[in-house]
Amino acid sequence: MPLDFQARSSSSHDRVSGITALVSRILPAELADGTPGTEYEYAFYQNDKRIGTLGFLGTDRVFESDGWREHVFFFDLGHDWLVQDLLALKKRIANLDDDFIFIQQFSNGLVLASAGEARNRENLRYVATTTMAALANSSIVLPGKSPASPGGTIVLAEASIRAHLPGSGHAG
Repeated sequence: MPLDFQARSSSSHDRVSGITALVSRILPAELADGTPGTEYEYAFYQNDKRIGTLGFLGTDRVFESDGWREHVFFFDLGHDWLVQDLLALKKRIANLDDDFIFIQQFSNGLVLASAGEARNRENLRYVATTTMAALANSSIVLPGKSPASPGGTIVLAEASIRAHLPGSGHAG
């Protein structure tokens, strides 16, 4: 059953499976190389029953070009143990989709859970990535032509939110 997560405030939800991805914690962290990063923790529920958690680190960066400014948050799922945790969750919910497709769809749930807010004053983008090595070490075969960058990074999912300026009455 394909997962089709929809954004909610601080969570995302797949109506068919009943799975909710809830952002449970976001904290500043120090990455292995000493640079500042962010620690993310998600809790997963299926029909109100807790089915698992996932914690990982990420980075963020501000991009500016031709008057456009966007704050981009990168979720680093490029570790063998994270891929294995996602595959264990796949097994727990008895999902029969292809492993790579499942990881893409679940990553979409992660970025949409973070993208569900409408009070941002700047353009935001959330990007979940992994690596060819992390997938290969978990015996995941990519369908068709490899979507990896020359460095081996694969974008699994991303979501953008335009700035919501006070008094504008809408989220972009």
